[in-house]
Amino acid sequence: MNVRIGEAAGMLGVPTSTLRYYEEIQLIRPAVRGVNGYRAFADDTIARLRFIASAKGVGIPLDEIRTLADAYELEDCSTVAHQVVEAVASRLEQTRARLAELSSLASQLEMVMDRLQTAPAAGPCGDDCPCLSLHS
Repeated sequence: MNVRIGEAAGMLGVPTSTLRYYEEIQLIRPAVRGVNGYRAFADDTIARLRFIASAKGVGIPLDEIRTLADAYELEDCSTVAHQVVEAVASRLEQTRARLAELSSLASQLEMVMDRLQTAPAAGPCGDDCPCLSLHS
């Protein structure tokens, strides 16, 4: 069964431009064109697109997804699952590091807010103005 590009995009929750882009970068095989010129994706391409959407949904970058999607089509499930686990573990590590950075930034912003609460209600900024030392 062939699925037209609009239907495929709807099934995956992505714009049609995403599917065209995936064709352009050869992440998926080009869709078959009907006599009317519309793109139509075969079942195996739809399965690959679902895999891609799933991996993209957990933040795996497209360059890694390409490798994983190729493995998805060629290897057994346990091998693919192991590769996906490694990619997800890497993404989780990056996310935790980013969360730590954001937590530190939030603490700094709270300190700045506290300092700025002591700013005078009127008058020009002076040497002891909290606006001059926004960083900790």
